[in-house]
Amino acid sequence: GAGWARRSPRPSRARGISGIMPYPEFGFLDRFWVSFAFVSFWFLLCLFFLWRITRGRYGRQFMSVREDEVAAQSLGLSTTKIKVRSFVIAAFFAGVSGSIYSHLISIITPSAFGFMMSVNIVVMVVLGGMGSFSGSILAAAFMTLMPEILRSLQSVTGVDLRRFGFSVSLILIRSSRPSGLLGEYEICICDS
Repeated sequence: GAGWARRSPRPSRARGISGIMPYPEFGFLDRFWVSFAFVSFWFLLCLFFLWRITRGRYGRQFMSVREDEVAAQSLGLSTTKIKVRSFVIAAFFAGVSGSIYSHLISIITPSAFGFMMSVNIVVMVVLGGMGSFSGSILAAAFMTLMPEILRSLQSVTGVDLRRFGFSVSLILIRSSRPSGLLGEYEICICDS
C-alpha cells in the first residue's frame, strides 16, 4: 500500500521549496552577471524556438485553430492534438521560466503564482498584441518596469503612484491601440 509514504524521510513540498541554490559565481563574473547570462541564453533560445515553430507547419496549425476551430477541423486537422501540443509547449516554457525564477529568488511557493500573476501574463500578451512576439516582449518590459519607475517617484512625491499610474497608462494604451502595441506586426532586424 502506501506504507512507503509514511516512512519517507523527505518532508512534503506542497507548501513550497526553500533553500534553492542561487546561480554560482563563475570566474571573474559575479552572481548578477552569471544570472543575466543564463536568463539571456534561455530567453534567446526560447524566442528562437517559438519563432521557428510559428513559421513552420505546427505554427500554421496553431494559428488555424486560434482563428477558426471549425474551419481547421473541416480541413482534416485534429484540433485536440493541436491543443495538446500547444499545451505541452506552453508547459515546457512555464517550467523553464519557473526554474529560472526559483534560482533567482531561492524559494518557490504556490502563493507566488496566484491569480494576479496569471492576470499580469494575460495582460502582457493582450497589451502587446495577440499575434506579435515583439509586442508581447515590449508589453512585458513595460509592465515590469512601469511599477518600478513609479516606485522611484514615491520618494519624490510622497504618494504611492504605482496602482494609479499603472492603471492610467494601461487604459491609455488600450484606448489608443485596441489591437495592442504592435497588433499582428513584428519588429524585424533582418533583411527579409
